[in-house]
Amino acid sequence: MTARPPAERNRGAFRRFWAATGISLAGDQVTTLALPLIAVQTLNAGAFAVGLLSASRLVPFLIGSLLVGVYVDRLRRRPLLITADLVRGVALLAVLGLCAGGWLSLPWLIALVVVVGSLSVFADVAAQSYLVDLVPPEGLVTANSRLQVTRAAAQTGGPAAGGALISAVGAPLALLADGMSFLLSAALTAAIRVPEKARRASGRSIWSDVREGLTLTYRQPVLRALALAAAHGNIVEQGLLVLLAVRFVGEQGHSAAVLGLALAVGAGGAAVGGFATSRLCRCRPPGWVLIGGEVLAACGLAGAAVVTSLRVTPTPLLIVTFAVFGLGEGIGNVLYATIRQGIVPVELQGRAYGSYRLVVSGTTPLGPLAVGGSAALLGSSATLLALAVVAVLVPLWLLTPPVRELSLPKAREPVSDRV
Repeated sequence: MTARPPAERNRGAFRRFWAATGISLAGDQVTTLALPLIAVQTLNAGAFAVGLLSASRLVPFLIGSLLVGVYVDRLRRRPLLITADLVRGVALLAVLGLCAGGWLSLPWLIALVVVVGSLSVFADVAAQSYLVDLVPPEGLVTANSRLQVTRAAAQTGGPAAGGALISAVGAPLALLADGMSFLLSAALTAAIRVPEKARRASGRSIWSDVREGLTLTYRQPVLRALALAAAHGNIVEQGLLVLLAVRFVGEQGHSAAVLGLALAVGAGGAAVGGFATSRLCRCRPPGWVLIGGEVLAACGLAGAAVVTSLRVTPTPLLIVTFAVFGLGEGIGNVLYATIRQGIVPVELQGRAYGSYRLVVSGTTPLGPLAVGGSAALLGSSATLLALAVVAVLVPLWLLTPPVRELSLPKAREPVSDRV
């Protein structure tokens, strides 16, 4: 049988990777809804216990991103992805089994969530790094655009589909869907036949490798600007979500369903932005496209904060601001990943992304904490106006010559050390 040409083989491999990503993202939406409901309905957990359960999903990202990046760079990434999917699928099915047998408890649930979260760190870092083995540098914008559209689509329709599934079969049984999605994702990844670039052990300590990843990410001017802008935007976004719950729903009495609609429209905007990024980069320099996307996102966040600070929030205007934010966020997400993958050497992809995730995920609690304290002192309306000012400052991190003068990744020289 004649071997398929490399370009065709790579396209097929990316389609499997893309499908595996989409399937697991859709399943994740079910789990995000199902786990708190299991805690409340099956274990009679209170608000503190549910908060502890939710926080336990983030802990692995905070404490493990740097170390995971080291091992992703030392090991082959495809087996890591397959193993992470298989173990996560089994862990979620274990929750269903414990629940069916009447053995489930909050400590067991938290432990299984930590296991799933820890493997999600491996999968997240490995997937970002593995993409450079599947897609040539000049195709990264298109590949990341497709992944961003898929992610946004899952965020738009996933909660509604997950809610319908949970209503139909119950939260515990709904976990079966996510467990099976991970197993199917593992099968699709196992079918990929594109060889990875050989990984060579550095011969150094783990902490030396960690330091190398941190040094690259925060001394290289473009990577540093990307990380700081993403962290800044993340702080504002998470703070705004808290204030929307307090002000829009709690104080003004709007329906949570309306807030959910605004968030869904934002996710839809992200899908449009992700889809348009490749074409925009063919017409304009990618650095300026990125800056334009961040300006849109910042204006959307600031606009949402301002309209919510009003005595009566115009709901249609709030929805428009989220659409603008989503559009900019979709463009930014595609180019953040593409630029990082293009700049970072293949052998450092895991450590660079782990370092990036450390600051972006590690700053997540700052937004809710800051706006919570400010709202208690100044009131929610004044805090929203202050947050709007902070939001419009996000693009300033990117207004530097190295970012403005960015070009898209070019094809690399062929490598001979493939395995």
